[in-house]
Amino acid sequence: MALDSARLAAFSVVVLLASHLATAQAHEKDRIVYVDTGGIYLSNWDGSDKKALTTGGHVDTPTWSSDGQKILYVRETPTGETYTPYVGQKPVERYVANELYIMNRDGSAPHMLRHLDGIIRQAFWSPDGKNIGLIYRPKTWDKTRPYKNGTWGINGTLTGFFTLPADGQGEPTMVLEQATEARWSPDSKKVLFAILSYPPGTGFVTHIANADGSKEMPLIDEKLFPYSADARWSPSGRQIVLSATRIHEESGSRSFATGIYIMNADGSNVQPVFVDPAWDCQVPAWAPDGKNLALFCKTMPACETVARSQGPSTDPCIMGLFTLSLDNSGAKPVKITEGSSPEVAPR
Repeated sequence: MALDSARLAAFSVVVLLASHLATAQAHEKDRIVYVDTGGIYLSNWDGSDKKALTTGGHVDTPTWSSDGQKILYVRETPTGETYTPYVGQKPVERYVANELYIMNRDGSAPHMLRHLDGIIRQAFWSPDGKNIGLIYRPKTWDKTRPYKNGTWGINGTLTGFFTLPADGQGEPTMVLEQATEARWSPDSKKVLFAILSYPPGTGFVTHIANADGSKEMPLIDEKLFPYSADARWSPSGRQIVLSATRIHEESGSRSFATGIYIMNADGSNVQPVFVDPAWDCQVPAWAPDGKNLALFCKTMPACETVARSQGPSTDPCIMGLFTLSLDNSGAKPVKITEGSSPEVAPR
């Protein structure tokens, strides 16, 4: 009996190791598409084999088709105007994102799918491949168009969630008149989206609704989480990850914990994944195994000081694409390369 138990234990260990090895080998094949220095790049999960897919800059928000063979992205065109990003900086040419492009996963055969009159903040395929989702501001929207909860768009910043047939034909159909970002659930039946919170200027909060915009409601308690954004469904559709700020109150004092949180698909059981005041991590993207994330991170306040040209920071600014394991409690993000707006290819 003792020998049989020992053999069984040894066999279990072998099976476990084989399972971990198979998972690791599959994970190494995961590919990430992202934006870096104005272009779209593709690399392995660890940042190796980095390849530029576009040239000329002024492109953004690359996303994969459900079969992983195509990449949809937004291209910006010049307006002939200039603007000053921050006080003291030189004026730069203003571009507007108004063209939808598609290319093969290796960057070949890029072509314009559609030009739209207005501003495209985000574009992505529905999981069933039938539609393209747009965070979009039509040219016909006045700069003072009010939000339905009484807040107002500032300097023409109001955008909505629209859909467009996957072939690019027809006119965009508005689903939600207030949305700054959005994502469909894996079954295309629901949508997660962020809206400006009230009063204006206090940040964003995440809501959930049916795919047709009905039954809209907050995803999580907005009194406990006054800021939340970048929500993404897990590949299985059973979990959601997002970046958020949670309020903690104890003995009359209040503190804030900003970071990456994970929860059930109905917004219950919210748990921190990575919360560190020295880091600002955003736009988490699930790996196909549902056990890892790719995300954009930067150190704070060092990177903010550098971005605003307020002189050298006493601490180094560390910024770029990172990966984070959900299996390892207390794990920290691991930098893999420069870049932002990651999207992991489906297997």
